[in-house]
Amino acid sequence: MALPSAESRALIIRSTLGTKGQHSSNDKTPRRHRGKQRFDTVDRTPADKRRSQMRQAQRNFRLRKENTILSLQHKVSSMKEAISQASEAFLGFQEKILASGILDQAPGLSQSLKPMDETITSLASLMRPEQDVTGNSTVAFPFYLETQASGAIPERLIEILGRERTRREDLGIKGQIYYSSEPPLPRHIPETPVYDALLERFLDAYNPVVPYFYSAPDLIRVAAALRTSSPILDMAFRSVCVVHYGQVVGDLGIIISGRTIYSKVLNALRNALLSPEEFRGPSEHVSGLGNICYIQYRSHWVATALICRSRTFLANVAWKTIPWSVKSFPKDLMQSLLDHVADIPALLERYDNITKDLKTGVLSPFEASDQQALLQTAVADVKRRLHQWEKEWVASYPSGQIREVPANTKDYLPNFRYRDSITREIITPTVFASSDPQLIRTRCIYYSALVILLGVDTRPDNITFPEKYHYACLICRSLEYYVREVPRNLLNGVGFFLRVAHDTFQNSDIELAWVEEAFKQVAEGKSIKALGSKLPEFSV
Repeated sequence: MALPSAESRALIIRSTLGTKGQHSSNDKTPRRHRGKQRFDTVDRTPADKRRSQMRQAQRNFRLRKENTILSLQHKVSSMKEAISQASEAFLGFQEKILASGILDQAPGLSQSLKPMDETITSLASLMRPEQDVTGNSTVAFPFYLETQASGAIPERLIEILGRERTRREDLGIKGQIYYSSEPPLPRHIPETPVYDALLERFLDAYNPVVPYFYSAPDLIRVAAALRTSSPILDMAFRSVCVVHYGQVVGDLGIIISGRTIYSKVLNALRNALLSPEEFRGPSEHVSGLGNICYIQYRSHWVATALICRSRTFLANVAWKTIPWSVKSFPKDLMQSLLDHVADIPALLERYDNITKDLKTGVLSPFEASDQQALLQTAVADVKRRLHQWEKEWVASYPSGQIREVPANTKDYLPNFRYRDSITREIITPTVFASSDPQLIRTRCIYYSALVILLGVDTRPDNITFPEKYHYACLICRSLEYYVREVPRNLLNGVGFFLRVAHDTFQNSDIELAWVEEAFKQVAEGKSIKALGSKLPEFSV
């Protein structure tokens, strides 16, 4: 068989290449490549033009939607910040109003503040999430696991959150445990194990379990157990639990949540105080939580009356007898002492009124002298009763006697020193100790009461000052041991004792320096924020 010629072989090759997608120079059809299909810039038919318009409209809609979402997110963030600042400012203003006592002089002012408080609360409530995007109910807790560092939240809280999720699933509750990447503003804590855990954490911090002889019954723990019987009390515990947790983790949003609940507590408490016969009579403090609160905080209320230098209802005979009328045991040494100390604020008020009337000419010098003589008789009577109390109670106290021990030189608290009035030598005395620290605290109240009474004594300063100086030194020698031994939650009254000593040591250098340093070290070393950083607010 003859082989094909050269021209035949070239024709066969060109035909083969053409069948594989190759085109000759005369072929006008464009080549097709694999990849994304390209659309013509010019629509060939009306249908193609319509489809292009729809695609462009969809792209424009998506862009506008994204821009709107970003704009709204920015506005919401700004509104949250503004509402947080407004809520913080209003709560601070409200606390100052309540502390100043203006509401007692202008009761109508509270009604004017109520709409403003409701407005702030309603604005804050608008910022909290009620439902998720699917419409399911959510349970928002005032802490955020996703935003906290490891170890910031106790493992127990993580565990109970898991149990809470399981409980909701078992009950068939539609919804989920809500965790927010941004702190939501105020929301009440439901009755869940999380609330119990926060409450337990607060109680461990501010009311740890201590031996029975340190103080009266653990008031805060008793109140926590009875909180369900009082809506105001329950709301108060919700507030302090949230605020305490917010302070621990350093989250301002959580703190604001608790402070918003606190504003509602103040409103409810203010309404309760408008009916003193129903809530504040001595008969309401015979038993139960009212009796425990009265006994536990009686010393603080008496100290407040001494600071304000005005008579107090605690000096009434009914308040000294009725709260103990059904008890099977008598008053302890502190309550017996407070029966006498409660009479001192009225004497301070009388002294201030006599001094003011004498300066303004309301009283003549002769009339003022008669008033001062009567006042000195009342002061002498209270001093006599105080000394009699010491003989009857302190000398024969069954739980332990006062003993003197060497000063501790290895502690954060400096040793108290004083200057001898004759030799001018600096002396480091022993400190007072006892197996029952409550005895030392009561003696500090006793010494403080004597110092304050000497402040209204009309005798010359060269007679009264050495006695005041002696009692002030006894306060410092007692506190040096007391602040080292007692738990932190029992030190809130130390500021009053230190202030009494501070006022006495105004012209002394080393004694005054010790009081100021001790006040600072107690507040920082024991982490007692309630003491603040300065002493003037305790001045008497």
